[in-house]
Amino acid sequence: MNQPLASPSLWNPTASESQSRTGEVKLGAYEIKFLVDESLVEQLIPVVQTKMKPDSFADPKTGGYSVEGIYYETQELNVFNKTPGYSRKKFRIRRYSEGATLFLERKSKRKGIVTKRRIQLDANQLLEMLQATPTFESLNTPNSGASGDTELKWFARRLERLQLRPTLCIAYDRVAFLQMDQLGPIRLTIDRRVGCCRLNQLDFPDRSSYQKILEGKCIVELKYREALPNTFRQFIEDFQLRVQPVSKFRHGILATGLAWPQDRTDSEGTETC
Repeated sequence: MNQPLASPSLWNPTASESQSRTGEVKLGAYEIKFLVDESLVEQLIPVVQTKMKPDSFADPKTGGYSVEGIYYETQELNVFNKTPGYSRKKFRIRRYSEGATLFLERKSKRKGIVTKRRIQLDANQLLEMLQATPTFESLNTPNSGASGDTELKWFARRLERLQLRPTLCIAYDRVAFLQMDQLGPIRLTIDRRVGCCRLNQLDFPDRSSYQKILEGKCIVELKYREALPNTFRQFIEDFQLRVQPVSKFRHGILATGLAWPQDRTDSEGTETC
């Protein structure tokens, strides 16, 4: 599958290693989220369709696509516990609709602005490399011959430095809408049927392996570059949406028993990025 129109690259094009060293500022966006009932989403979608364009890569039958992500965490759950040095970043591998392309991503959040750096690679090539050396040690050897070698080394060095390992997989169905606003592109996504599972090996598991989380609920996310667009203001007012930060990663860690509610360092639903 091609990269969805609503994917983060539209907002934050992948920078090369050399560009990163020059201190190039990568484009970011503000994100606000709402945890809403499925029944409300069924009312919201027809209204959004009158204001915004659907993702052109969506399945015509469903109007959306599936998203799967392998999330990295330390043995001590430093990302979950917001340990200094871990609280503002998440590392993951993502694919869309079981496609042949994977994306290695670092998602960061600072002062309310979310940025992403991503590396695109063929799924078969990457998974073969990861299954052989899950922490990318082979990429640190000269002349490894890997496609996108420099970018992979960038990803590898950060995993090794932070002692991150593949820990959790999250999957969900997404409907996405995009529109050009006076201040730039705006995006609205709706995530539903969220599931998660622990990882026993570095590969995307069969969907039957996932346990459901956030049942009966959907995550509505609004993304914009500058001030909150009037289009979004109208949605919020008409449907009485209340901002409620929610992290699929944090809910997944709890649901799979990797941590217990008393281990939380924050209130229910709070997210770092």
